[in-house]
Amino acid sequence: MRIQELFETDQSVTELSYTDPGIRKHLLSLKYKPAGQGGDQTTWLAPDGSILKIFGTQEGQKGMTEDHRMFVYWANYAKKNAANPYMPKFSDWAEFEYPQGSGQTYLQIKMERLSPITDQNTQNILDQMDIQVEKGWEYARFAAMVDMRLGPKITDSNLAMDPKLYELVQKLNKIALSKGWGLDAHADNVMMRGNQLVIVDPWVASS
Repeated sequence: MRIQELFETDQSVTELSYTDPGIRKHLLSLKYKPAGQGGDQTTWLAPDGSILKIFGTQEGQKGMTEDHRMFVYWANYAKKNAANPYMPKFSDWAEFEYPQGSGQTYLQIKMERLSPITDQNTQNILDQMDIQVEKGWEYARFAAMVDMRLGPKITDSNLAMDPKLYELVQKLNKIALSKGWGLDAHADNVMMRGNQLVIVDPWVASS
């Protein structure tokens, strides 16, 4: 799901999942600051400078949702492939029930703090990469299209024009297909660690 960054304001967007207001109140009491919100999760800046993601539940859901299981798979995959610079750094994850005894299960996960992408060309390339990988394009065809649309100067210098990144997105698409998920590695789900692109949320549960 695309995440709307809210570093300066605390706005709401239409949610595909539900998060009990008591969780928000508790986090605010612990000095966490709202950092973003999307259809299935809220993002918080922790007092130690890390990022805490809270994945909501769904009405009538008992136990973990498909979104929860999908992101746990991603967190474990990222840890297993931690040597890949395009992977985010997760410290830990846990499921919890709120309120206690309600059966409403949430997922929380801590990760490094990253920055939004500000370069429009990079955003456009990443959006196209997500689309063309799903279509089954190989990197050479994709690079030729980008070169034609943006010119060789952009193609040669842009951070997103890395065959290794394209290969990773292809692998993530194969995993998505095997799990019945959708590829969701567009620009809004990629962030920056200094001058390094990092995929933060590559899939969406088709259900």
